Amino acid sequence: MKTSRKLLLAGVAAMAATAMASSALAQNTSTASVTAAATVISPINISATGSLNFGRVVLDGSANDASLVLHTGDTSLSSPTNATAVAGTAVSTPVFTVKGQAGQAYDMTVTPSLVIGGSNRLSVTGGFGTGATNLTVAGVTVPFVYTLAVPAGTAAATYNGTVTVSVTYE
Repeated sequence: MKTSRKLLLAGVAAMAATAMASSALAQNTSTASVTAAATVISPINISATGSLNFGRVVLDGSANDASLVLHTGDTSLSSPTNATAVAGTAVSTPVFTVKGQAGQAYDMTVTPSLVIGGSNRLSVTGGFGTGATNLTVAGVTVPFVYTLAVPAGTAAATYNGTVTVSVTYE
């Protein structure tokens, strides 16, 4: 009987050890790791030089609105619609330069419509010509196309306003 008891106790002890070992091997927590990274890039900046000046024009007297178009770098109005550019009138367009992280794509927006003047309003719209879509170390000069809509019968006056251009990374 002593042997049976010893065997029984040995068996119970073995089962208890196995149970303890099993619970020690069981997991109640787990972890995993990933690589983390961040890239800091240069701030984006836009600068402008010059101004937008459509010069002096004479409406042709028709009942149709006039349209004046300027491209970046133009020094005279070419082919205004329903108006004539006054000879010797200087025109100008601003130059916008965008600087930031080289190789980074960017997007620009222009005030969709600029109303200049007081009670008589002229609408200026702007659009981007074809140009670089990624920045370089030196920056990118962006070509623009500006259109001035002059309603028929607009009063003779000097009209002034502001064009705003914004730039963001894509």
